[in-house]
This record gives sequence, C-alpha cells and structure tokens, in this order.
Amino acid sequence: MFEGLILIVVVTAVVLAIRPGKKVQLAPLVIDRPGQFYITLDPQLEQLQEFLENIFSEFSLLNDVAGDIPTQYFEVYQPDRVVYLLAVGLRNGILYFQAINPGTQCKKSHEAIKQFSEQVLLHHPVVDSASVRGETLLCEAVEKVTNRQHIKCRLLT
Repeated sequence: MFEGLILIVVVTAVVLAIRPGKKVQLAPLVIDRPGQFYITLDPQLEQLQEFLENIFSEFSLLNDVAGDIPTQYFEVYQPDRVVYLLAVGLRNGILYFQAINPGTQCKKSHEAIKQFSEQVLLHHPVVDSASVRGETLLCEAVEKVTNRQHIKCRLLT
C-alpha cells in the first residue's frame, strides 16, 4: 500500500523534474544617468556598462556641436564572430546607447538592432539634426574607446 503511494510520488517528481519548462524572458537592463546618458542592454550584456561609460566620457571631451545626432549602428566583433551590436545616438544632449546580441544571420541582426533602437527612441525623435561633424565625432569616440580596449568595431551603413 505504501509502496504504491511512494511509487506515484517518485514518478510524479521525476516527470515534473524532466518536463521542459517555459523559458524565462528577461527584461532589458536599463541604466539611466539623467542629463548624461541612457543605456538599454540585452540582459546578457550587462558587462558593457563601463565600456559605454567610457564612450560617453570620450564623446563629452570631443563634442562641441549643437543638435541631435542620428543613431549610428556598430558591429562589435572578435576575429571569428560578432559579439554584439551597438546603437548610439544623441537626443537633447543625452547619449542613448542600445546593445543586443546578434542573431544567427548577420543581415537580420542588423535589422534587429535598428528596430530595437527605434523602439527605445520612439519618444525621442531627431528634432534638430547636428551637422555631419557630430556624427563623425560620435564615431571617433566609439573608435577611440574600442582601440584603447583592443576591441574591433565596424560602422554599419
């Protein structure tokens, strides 16, 4: 009698333990420094905070343009693979960063970072576009920080 009850409990525990569960969807990590920058990252990319803060510091030293800078998209990689995709834009004097893991197909992942960035910046459109000089300064800041940290980076067009 007790053996049957124990057997039912054990079988139920085993079935519950090996049953595929739902994947937990983690929310993006948001780091907000009012008046300075706003970072939105895939949850797996939280280690990028210092890297992005360094880009902010470098851009602050270079920046002397007024106006918004349209979002610039970058592919950050190692020799054998793309590590993550980065979007950086300036709106109302605040740098907005977004970073996501690349998808399996590079072309689609480039579209994914653009869509992700557009969702984050939906309520922050480019109002007063800065000159091409502003875009150049932003790209230079990213390039300087990536070179200092021995990271490879490519501007996506």
